[in-house]
Amino acid sequence: MMEGLKAARLSKGLTQLELAQKLGVVRETISLWESGTNRINSEMLVRISEVLECSIDFLCKKTL
Repeated sequence: MMEGLKAARLSKGLTQLELAQKLGVVRETISLWESGTNRINSEMLVRISEVLECSIDFLCKKTL
């Protein structure tokens, strides 16, 4: 799971739909990333970190 992605999104007060619109993807893509069902490619990971103003390390953190 990408707990960091969800935490960063929520800290910015964004819904999945709002983040999807900023990234040019559909809401379902955000959901799949957050659940860990789909992987994020490196280029998109950089873009997400820019949009959410957080590090890639934070986005990729996992809670044990």
